Amino acid sequence: MRTGIAWDRIEQFVGYGRVDAPVVFLGMEEGQSSSASLESDLVYRSQFEPIIDLQTAHRGIDGTGKFFDPVGGSTQRTWRPMCELMIRRQDAGGRPNRQSRLRYQALQLGRSHGDSLLTELLPYPKRTAEAWPEIYGQRFRTRALYEQHMLPYRIELLSRLLAGYRRELVICYGKANWSSYKQLANVAFGVGVEQWPAVPSDGALTVVAGGVRIVLTKHFSARDFNTDEQLRKFVNVALHERGELTGAN
Repeated sequence: MRTGIAWDRIEQFVGYGRVDAPVVFLGMEEGQSSSASLESDLVYRSQFEPIIDLQTAHRGIDGTGKFFDPVGGSTQRTWRPMCELMIRRQDAGGRPNRQSRLRYQALQLGRSHGDSLLTELLPYPKRTAEAWPEIYGQRFRTRALYEQHMLPYRIELLSRLLAGYRRELVICYGKANWSSYKQLANVAFGVGVEQWPAVPSDGALTVVAGGVRIVLTKHFSARDFNTDEQLRKFVNVALHERGELTGAN
């Protein structure tokens, strides 16, 4: 194993799953499992290829093994709506439950053989949006400098990747970051700001560009995704019939 943190490699990391996956989930930044193990996690992540299998990657991340047990494991809150959507995409008439979501999470979500790609707009894992662990000061003195430098770079990087393959659905979650997601949609798919609906419908903004459905929604850890009924409502919006570019849901 290499020693030390390869910051360039971490900043070029895209995410988990299949490079040409039809469904892409895009958040703002990955959660951090443990403050105590952050440095060792970063050293481990420094070995990643730009896109890697979700389970393979997490074998070396502290405290994550419980998410890959299909029977007795634990639900990862942010992945729960993703699993709901992917199961319903496979079976439109299905009604996923905790056990079926847990099984999908353990065996199919973000896997190299699956239909999804999980990525983040910013590359450094953190426990909260406001946190700036001391170790990140090795690269950027403040979070503001980090965002100022990394956002344009990552938008360009991810836009090339998204546009480079045929996509069916791009889900961007985290309402505080909708403006950044709109920038990415513009670069990747040519979606102008004026083409987004002025008002969210069912908590989401949606456009369709060149057959790709792009959905901006709240963060998947929000209480809007607590119940099975709320999950079904979200999936109904996300899987709406695709067509030509439109400003309506």
